[in-house]
Amino acid sequence: MSQKSVQAEELFDKDAFFSRLLGDEELAREVIGVFLADVPNKINALTQVLNRRDAPKVRDHAHSIKGAALNVSAVALSAVALEMEKAGESSDIDHAVSLMPNIDRQFELFKNELVLAGLV
Repeated sequence: MSQKSVQAEELFDKDAFFSRLLGDEELAREVIGVFLADVPNKINALTQVLNRRDAPKVRDHAHSIKGAALNVSAVALSAVALEMEKAGESSDIDHAVSLMPNIDRQFELFKNELVLAGLV
């Protein structure tokens, strides 16, 4: 997936998120809270393994971010993380490095969407 197509992705599929949680807003806030506390650490760890050019660890950390993003329906973030995971899988560290700013950007955009949705 190109960076352009990732940018066109939906940031937050609120309907899917609430459907998965059976409409429980209290649970939604709890899940979002865990996500917001955990993902910055995952992003920092990903940055560290990128700096070491450790492709298998890049794959693993990107996979972890992708899973966390999918749990909260952060569609665009999960798409970039999937692309990063594939770059790690194919040992294309240069491509993975080029995706890092978009991981950061999509995380920030998702946080903004959560504010707009009244979930934080």
